[in-house]
Amino acid sequence: MPVNSIFTQGSSLRMRKVADIGDLDVAIKVDVATFDNLVTRFKNATTAKATAIDTDKAKGLIRGVNMYTTGTNRSFTGNFYDNFKTFFGVEYSQKFQGKGFQISIIKDGGPIDVSPYLKH
Repeated sequence: MPVNSIFTQGSSLRMRKVADIGDLDVAIKVDVATFDNLVTRFKNATTAKATAIDTDKAKGLIRGVNMYTTGTNRSFTGNFYDNFKTFFGVEYSQKFQGKGFQISIIKDGGPIDVSPYLKH
């Protein structure tokens, strides 16, 4: 993944009050070829989520719940929450008062590639 293409996006950038933010949306923007390669990679890593990955692809994104690693049967999102708890000793939802975390790979120029973005 290109580390120079990681952004915060979505409603969290439009809210004036932190209490109004429902979740943190992280986007990793990639070119079309990389996006297509990742779709194939994630589909090959799971049979249970192939249809969901195709649905994401049509929208120009791959959600973290559909990013699988071969042989783990765990999504990126599932691994994130597990690793967060291991590292910080507390559940993500407890640390951030129930606020969610969403990560997506966004196809450059696709339907979901909309601003605002805050580059990291």
